[in-house]
Amino acid sequence: MPATKSIVGTARPGLALLLGGFLWLGGGTGGVVPAARAALPGDACAVLTPARIGAAVGVAVGAGAYVTPTFKRTCTWSAGDHGAKGVVYVTLLLMDASKFEAGKQMAQMMTKVLTITPASGIGDDAYFSTLRTATGLLVKKGDLSFKIEIYGTMPVDAKEAAERKLAGEIITEY
Repeated sequence: MPATKSIVGTARPGLALLLGGFLWLGGGTGGVVPAARAALPGDACAVLTPARIGAAVGVAVGAGAYVTPTFKRTCTWSAGDHGAKGVVYVTLLLMDASKFEAGKQMAQMMTKVLTITPASGIGDDAYFSTLRTATGLLVKKGDLSFKIEIYGTMPVDAKEAAERKLAGEIITEY
């Protein structure tokens, strides 16, 4: 019998499962991944708080609400002043990276009506899609992407700055 044995090919699946579980839980890397990180793929209302949105847009917003109760990838936060300060509501849409790429291709084909502006420094790829006074920021990072848009009469440059701030917060946490 050899003096050393490899775990591979021996009857020690328990050790492999234990080691795999330890690594999956973050053993040796500072602990378990925070629960908030798990929210991005499916629950848009769990990604941002009304306080964070209010700080970015300059007006208090209410709790997030789903557009439909069964589709949790879109969340809308309504302004408490009903648009008096230029913000009516803020919407976050979570999507996978393939939808980001498809949306970007479609937007590039619609340049007669849309203005597409690259937004450098956010995620792996990002751009603003603007139609007159409506502008939304679409961001891709890894396998996930999202769109954040502020609706109301706020000037486009102010919307873009607030959308960029919120996107940066999302990217930092996720």
